[in-house]
Amino acid sequence: MLYRKLLLQLNKLQTRAVDIEAKSGSVEPWRTRYMTESLIQDSWHTWCSFVRELIISSCTGCFTRNGSIIPARIANNSWQRLGYEARQAVYGGKISPGRLLRSLRLEPTWGDQKNIIPILSVLEPGNKNELISAFGLPLRGPRHLQIVRNACMHKHGESMMDIRTIQIYYLGSNIKQPCDLVWHIEAASNQTAIFRWLDDLKIIADVGTSIP
Repeated sequence: MLYRKLLLQLNKLQTRAVDIEAKSGSVEPWRTRYMTESLIQDSWHTWCSFVRELIISSCTGCFTRNGSIIPARIANNSWQRLGYEARQAVYGGKISPGRLLRSLRLEPTWGDQKNIIPILSVLEPGNKNELISAFGLPLRGPRHLQIVRNACMHKHGESMMDIRTIQIYYLGSNIKQPCDLVWHIEAASNQTAIFRWLDDLKIIADVGTSIP
């Protein structure tokens, strides 16, 4: 169910991307930029929500798509407690018994690749190793999506340097705004960047919900 939900959302985002790309030559540049930044923001939020739900459901107990049972942790598995433990894992803080998060705003960024392994190592769901394998796949989509999203939300010299750093993986050089990279071609796959990123998310989600 979780994987099918994500797949539907990503397919809708891909349809939006096709529409934006098709209209880009016939509308004002600011409209294309606005629609692209909205697409990137929605794609990143969709991914973070999926990762959060997958990890939390793995802790509370669930089934994989293959029918394997993932038993619940023998612990407090409320979102408040899991969010607290995840936050402490990311920031390296001591985990105290009984502590809870009071707000969703205090949760870590679940979709950030550098956060996932520390979170899984602390929460220790029954499928921890399998999830680490899935999220550790050598795919650049999640990280590049996050970099572009952050640069779109926080436009300054440092965020543009982040864009320049990953630009080496894409064909083309005319980047005036962070979102311009979305429409460049990834050299390795010959795909437009946004479609490559969304495909990478699908691959990771497929593996993460299928095993063991």
